[in-house]
Amino acid sequence: MKTLPLALMALCLGHAARAEDPLVQPVIDGCIDSLIASGAATQPGGEVIDTMYSEAGTMVFLKDGDGRIWQCFGYRDGTVESLELADADAAEGAFARAAEKAAFAPERISFAPGTSGATLSGALEPGGAKQFALGARAGQVLDLRLDPKGGKMYYILRNPDGSILLAGTDAAVPFKGQLPQSGDINLEVVNSQSTAQDFELVVKIE
Repeated sequence: MKTLPLALMALCLGHAARAEDPLVQPVIDGCIDSLIASGAATQPGGEVIDTMYSEAGTMVFLKDGDGRIWQCFGYRDGTVESLELADADAAEGAFARAAEKAAFAPERISFAPGTSGATLSGALEPGGAKQFALGARAGQVLDLRLDPKGGKMYYILRNPDGSILLAGTDAAVPFKGQLPQSGDINLEVVNSQSTAQDFELVVKIE
């Protein structure tokens, strides 16, 4: 097992917590390995700022413990072609994309220790939507109820691979069914009213 320098340990831990696309993750790993091998990081800490995937290859932006931004280009087999300090424009663009992605990132549903369910509440603007992510295993049963507080809402369930598990369904119709895939289930709640409204979401896994 590879021992990591203290300066890069937090960087690796930070990116490990991200749910990256399986085509992108090997590039991230390769870029971090290259940064470790370079010996350029002298201070603890760091994070993956952004990734830009294409069929030709993937660009990864990393921030080291010294606050410097690196851009790394690699391939899906983990091979790294280049690693260099990003210029100001490239770094600014990476932070802007990361902020935009974070604004639309799903809220993760987690259960308290010893429980198998959770109740969440939220609010949506007119025509607004909110996404949630719930980790589960194939074969488990998802029990879900959406309770709008004053108007109509509907919800959509997507499998971890992005396929539709349940198409747009009125909030009045609860869902209970066996999950076909392991990974993060995506739940999108949509306010179909012309006014803002609150909602309550009850989720259980059996």
